[in-house]
Amino acid sequence: MIQANYKHEQLAEVLREEIFSGAFAGGRFHTVKAMMERFQVSQATLTRALQPLYEEGLIYSVSGKGTFVARELKNRASSVPGTIYCIAAYEEMFDPARTSPDWCFTQLMVKGIVSAARKHDMTVNIAPMATTLDAFKCIAVPGSSMCIFLNYNTCEQLVEYAVKKQIPYSLYINDPIHRKLNLVFCDVGKATEDAVEYLIGRGRRNIIFLGDCPDSARHRGYRRALRRHGIPYRSDYCWFNYRALPDPIRLEVEQKIDHFPEVTAIMATSDLRAVGAWNAVKNRPQKPALISMDNMWKYYNFPTPLTTMDMHLEQAGEALLENLLKKARDGRDRQQTIPYSLSQGETA
Repeated sequence: MIQANYKHEQLAEVLREEIFSGAFAGGRFHTVKAMMERFQVSQATLTRALQPLYEEGLIYSVSGKGTFVARELKNRASSVPGTIYCIAAYEEMFDPARTSPDWCFTQLMVKGIVSAARKHDMTVNIAPMATTLDAFKCIAVPGSSMCIFLNYNTCEQLVEYAVKKQIPYSLYINDPIHRKLNLVFCDVGKATEDAVEYLIGRGRRNIIFLGDCPDSARHRGYRRALRRHGIPYRSDYCWFNYRALPDPIRLEVEQKIDHFPEVTAIMATSDLRAVGAWNAVKNRPQKPALISMDNMWKYYNFPTPLTTMDMHLEQAGEALLENLLKKARDGRDRQQTIPYSLSQGETA
């Protein structure tokens, strides 16, 4: 269904996608009247939306005959490089014990990428590799390959190389960066903030935080929620460990609950951390509420449904593939945000 009252940037993007879909195949473009009626926009808004399409050479006008789509677009669409590489670190892809929080994250993202690729009758080559530039140059060939990066922090140098060599790419991030790149963004900081707000709204104000590092978007979201409600931040309520396994988490939470009996809730920034935390408190008479993130608990064969912020990672994977193909066709960078939602379980 077409959304009414488009801004000119949104309208330009919709029309651009229709052009690259092959709907016109070098033929006549929409009339001005038809577009104004369809999108419920003024002629001024439509004019602003069409201007970049003219500048990009996607459409042209013939006096007395109308507007047409450039004939060479058909060739441009068919010239998309056919080899897609999904760049993932080895330990994230093939951890047989599933002891890394990144294991299921990567698996779900790849599942979405492969699903979207099949719709286009394309294949994806998973590249578990040391994220060094020399290794990347072996597969990143301008004109014949495209790349999907699942982590900006470990792949920043590779992304820079792809940008420099004009290799089509798409990038997943969950922490805002101050650069305009072709990316898909999951706002884990805001998701954490909303999860803590959910706990506070139910009277749970003394909240332990289990995360990977103090400078993470998740930790900043936790602190924002506390600050909004005038709750003092306590560093002794926080525990940071990147490779957080359930047993060490269980021991740490048991110690914290014994030391801080006033604690009423736990914010765990991954379901793997939450598994350990719930094992620490599930048999206590006054057990704290628990919210986690990612909605991957079922992949750990955990019997208790966790209350978790679902980051919709398969959807993010699908968006990565679609943005990659769009980048390959028109060279434009896009920034797409994937929504998150609270998945209600039995722990909060």
